[in-house]
Amino acid sequence: MNFSPTPQKKESGFVSTILLVLSVISFIFSNIVGTAPLPLQLISLVCAVAGVYVAVRFTFTSFTYSLQSKNGVSIFALPAESVDFCVSKTQGSRGPITECRLSMDKLTHVTEYNDGLASELREKHGKLSLYHYTVSMLPKKRHALIFDDGGECICIVIETDEHFVNTLSSYVPKTDSKI
Repeated sequence: MNFSPTPQKKESGFVSTILLVLSVISFIFSNIVGTAPLPLQLISLVCAVAGVYVAVRFTFTSFTYSLQSKNGVSIFALPAESVDFCVSKTQGSRGPITECRLSMDKLTHVTEYNDGLASELREKHGKLSLYHYTVSMLPKKRHALIFDDGGECICIVIETDEHFVNTLSSYVPKTDSKI
């Protein structure tokens, strides 16, 4: 089972364009101002790097989330220890690269992601590994998949639809524990 979120490229295109325009403008002004061009050139460089980063990260990158069986059969007939959650990243014209692969038997919670969730998880578990695999700068709805991998808390943030979230949630053990 696969899911590829549709990016909202409007925001990232706007932000990267603004940053690149600011880079050009500050570089032009650095050539006009004869006394201290270095600060303006540094601003130009920072804006250019940030603009390129935003374009590459949010415009030219896509993610595919998938549930894969470890032995090649349908995932719907398998227990959680035989299924892996995978995230593959495609950037530009390069082929997909597996960024993340975790066993579904390590999944403890599936919940909507909010800004306070990371600090709540750090308080409860101590160390937290947090990974954002979203394709939009400002996604409308994000979900957090929380894994316990040998005592280490891993939080994977994804953009997905309700059907995929429900499928992921079916692998969570039925307990009353809060995050």
